[in-house]
Amino acid sequence: MVLVADESVDFGIVKVLRQKGYNVVSILEEFQGITDKEVLRIAIKCKALLLTED
Repeated sequence: MVLVADESVDFGIVKVLRQKGYNVVSILEEFQGITDKEVLRIAIKCKALLLTED
């Protein structure tokens, strides 16, 4: 399962998920500052579950 973690997700959560074996795309790491629509496009493209804390 692929997860996309929006910028608002605490990075500690991203680390733990990765340690548990999940494939996590971190917007904070790779696409900082993009719009919500762009985040959603990435999640759709990756066929991923989008995680947010908004």
